[in-house]
Amino acid sequence: MRIVYSRSSTATQSLLRQRHLLTETGLLVRTEGVAAGFRPAEGVLLFEDPATTSKIPALERPAFAKVAAAHPETS
Repeated sequence: MRIVYSRSSTATQSLLRQRHLLTETGLLVRTEGVAAGFRPAEGVLLFEDPATTSKIPALERPAFAKVAAAHPETS
């Protein structure tokens, strides 16, 4: 199991570049058709916090809190 976490700092930034890089490494899979976009590869848990300022402590970010819960060594 691999855990992938990505975030952007502002609403004007996008997670798209990170998603493209994660696709190149095989951690995300590009989808086609009506639901065009990205999905986690098999065995990958994906967590994203878009537009989350660094002023918010990591454990108070919704997706990062899920990462911490999924990875017991960080709790």
